[in-house]
Amino acid sequence: MPAGHVRYYGSYRYSDRAALERAVTEAWTQFYDAGVDRPPLASLGRFVRQGDRLHVDLTLPAAADSRFAAAGMLEVLAKDAIDGAVEARHGTDHVDVFYSGDDD
Repeated sequence: MPAGHVRYYGSYRYSDRAALERAVTEAWTQFYDAGVDRPPLASLGRFVRQGDRLHVDLTLPAAADSRFAAAGMLEVLAKDAIDGAVEARHGTDHVDVFYSGDDD
């Protein structure tokens, strides 16, 4: 992982594929509405959809605006998930975790 970046890694399970798709659409809208500069999506990492499961593997700059935007995006993804979690790490340091069903 590049220095000065936070990696978000984990997975969520949803009630069905449609719920997963709604969550992903809402999450990206949340991220871009936060006003963060749009890096190329390929440099961010990816969301991999597999049935009703979403695998998250994103690497974003550790700058405060990126961290807040990522937190908002992951809170949206976690809100409607019925299982799973995504952890944020800066190198070997634990930064945060976003559990399914969180509505904080």
